[in-house]
Amino acid sequence: MLDKQIEPRANPPVPRFSQVFAKTLATLLLITAAAFLFGATILGILVQWAINHNGQLPDQVIAFYPILVEAATWTLICSFVLTAFQAIYPSGPPGWSHERRSMTAMVLLALAAAVAGMFSALGGISMSENEKIVVRDNRVYWCGNIAMGSYHRLITQLNRRPARDWTLVLQNNSGGVVATARQVLDNLEALGIKSVEASGLCASACAMLWASAPHRLLAKDTTLGFHSPYNVNPHVETDAVITERAQLVAAGWPPGVADRLMGYGPTEMGFLSQRDLDAMGIQYTAVPRRQSSTEQPCGTN
Repeated sequence: MLDKQIEPRANPPVPRFSQVFAKTLATLLLITAAAFLFGATILGILVQWAINHNGQLPDQVIAFYPILVEAATWTLICSFVLTAFQAIYPSGPPGWSHERRSMTAMVLLALAAAVAGMFSALGGISMSENEKIVVRDNRVYWCGNIAMGSYHRLITQLNRRPARDWTLVLQNNSGGVVATARQVLDNLEALGIKSVEASGLCASACAMLWASAPHRLLAKDTTLGFHSPYNVNPHVETDAVITERAQLVAAGWPPGVADRLMGYGPTEMGFLSQRDLDAMGIQYTAVPRRQSSTEQPCGTN
């Protein structure tokens, strides 16, 4: 009888250091990204609740939210790229053809791009890309949009400079989060802001902030746009409408005009010119339109 010969079993290949390092790093990045995602989700829910209920979160939370979203985005991208690198690595998953490894890499990179886009959109809830706060002499220019966290950024800008009588210039400002505008309005004296000027376009939350300020300046050819406050659904916020109407009446607006301005729905906008304000008897101080680039840090509309 012939003895059956047993072939010696080949030892499995020892993974290269680069493979082990890449796999370990990708795993750690995925765990970190999962932690960031969990934190960003919780904060996102809180931010969404605050917007829907015209509430405010602590400034530290609002300032931290976009940082957390950005961190989650980039850690996810890095982990996906590393995983894609492992897929196309020459000695990658055993039995995988080059075509399969390449296809896996492209799918993972596309997924990373989609995730980055999604979280960039989420970050927009808290921090508007169009917002800009510029300080020139005693004038504070607030351009673009009013976002969650704008109040915190406004304080940061003012605290860097000696205290003085500030003029807050709402220049080409399309509005934003009403609760943030109201927070600024309620703290004008504490911020050292003596007057609020509208220049160019001032709509939505911007118009509400200007209209309710005790000392109003209005640049020539400025357009104000009003509508009722609403949440992101969008549904009109009845309590916010009552509050905003009361602020307008207290600031000298006729009750009938306040009712008409609050009657515009979420998809509507009632525009007022300087001539309209004069006809209504609204008190303000007219100022010339700023022409130089120094006086137009927000750009022209």
